[in-house]
Amino acid sequence: MSRPKRPERPKESVGYKNPPRHAQFKPGQSGNPSGRPKKPKTLAYEFARGLRATVPAVIDGKHRRISMGEAIAKKHINKAASGDVRSAVLVQKAVQFGEKERDNNLPLLLDEFRKRYAANEAEDRNPSSPNKGDDDQREEN
Repeated sequence: MSRPKRPERPKESVGYKNPPRHAQFKPGQSGNPSGRPKKPKTLAYEFARGLRATVPAVIDGKHRRISMGEAIAKKHINKAASGDVRSAVLVQKAVQFGEKERDNNLPLLLDEFRKRYAANEAEDRNPSSPNKGDDDQREEN
């Protein structure tokens, strides 16, 4: 017995994997036209952006554009030089902070760690060293 033939569907039928023509993406159109929403900007971001903005300034009689952060720093330095105590304290703290950043001793610490690690590795490889008994005493304490 043969199966009865299914009637042929018209080309414009709608169903599984066949959305209506008006709902299909047009050529060159993305699936999410508005895209993912941008995350909100933080206050710290806005401050940093404001400090990077350029402003006109006259330096040594020449018109230049400098960043807002540089302009604020120059203003506080000039106020500190003219006797403003609050600006002097702010400038001093900024200089001390910069020195701490510059005097980063991480490379020295890494070298010290590497030397100690190499010494420990050498000691572990050579178990006949006279300090082996000292290790046993250390473990007991």
